Amino acid sequence: MVHQKNKDITFEDLKGLKAEGYIRDSTKDQAEGFGPDTQRHAIEQFARLYGLILGEAWYTDFVSGRSIIKRQGFLKAISDAKNNYYDVLLVYHTSRFARNRADAIKYKQLLKSLGKTIVFVSQGIISGRSGDFLSEGIHEVLDEQRSIDISTFVAGGLSEKFEQGWSNGKPPLGYRSQKTESGNWVIKVPDPKTMPALLELLRLYATGKYSYVQVADILNSRGYHTRLNRPFTKGSVETAIINRFYNGEIIYHPGQPDEKIKKGNHEVPDEVRSLWLKCQEVRKKRELKRISLPTTHRVYPLSGVLICDR
Repeated sequence: MVHQKNKDITFEDLKGLKAEGYIRDSTKDQAEGFGPDTQRHAIEQFARLYGLILGEAWYTDFVSGRSIIKRQGFLKAISDAKNNYYDVLLVYHTSRFARNRADAIKYKQLLKSLGKTIVFVSQGIISGRSGDFLSEGIHEVLDEQRSIDISTFVAGGLSEKFEQGWSNGKPPLGYRSQKTESGNWVIKVPDPKTMPALLELLRLYATGKYSYVQVADILNSRGYHTRLNRPFTKGSVETAIINRFYNGEIIYHPGQPDEKIKKGNHEVPDEVRSLWLKCQEVRKKRELKRISLPTTHRVYPLSGVLICDR
């Protein structure tokens, strides 16, 4: 078996080794031609060319490469490496492995310590090999810079869109996305398919008779679904009730130090706005009632039992 510790490993040395492929794709990267099908085909072709035994794990992520926190496929690849399930990890491009130099260095060193070899097939780079050291390092820097440029560009576009009076993010219940006539922005417009669910939700809560959970249960019993065609929950009802979008407002970076609120350009039907405002009155009354209730100490069967004597 050939280990990553040998920096002068050649492509011929890979023959007969067990390999797995890692694929990562994200919406921001699609313009660069890094689609999952392209990555898979290149990895399969490389394995055939150099005689690797390619497994069927296909560790896959559809998220940004700036952090590994949400990259379950990547984390599984690391876990399987620790369990010695493969010898070589085949990755289409250095940017698919990581777009953060700190993470790239950390996990390359970890895989190397486990005796694993990483190959970036489209660039012809065997990670850690002396002959590829400079090229690999340059690609790491360029990958991170590209990621920063994309983030800056996206953030600037979102800010400009907000300043123009259009809401960012996914459309809320009762709305769908639609491009403007100029094609410059994707805006939110009323959706005839989910608007009835929104109106029923607001009507129920505005009566003051039902909690978020009860509203969700009633909506589900009546055959209504969320925008994603899922059953309603307490959270999805509450999200609609507190969403100022239904009052004609848009928010930039909600809850952040640079939060901004302004009047939006999106259309809000009169009935939606009226019901939403009634719901706010119900919320305020319930909040005042909750605050005014005397604090009571409830005693349960195990109360006071688990006390550390230190």
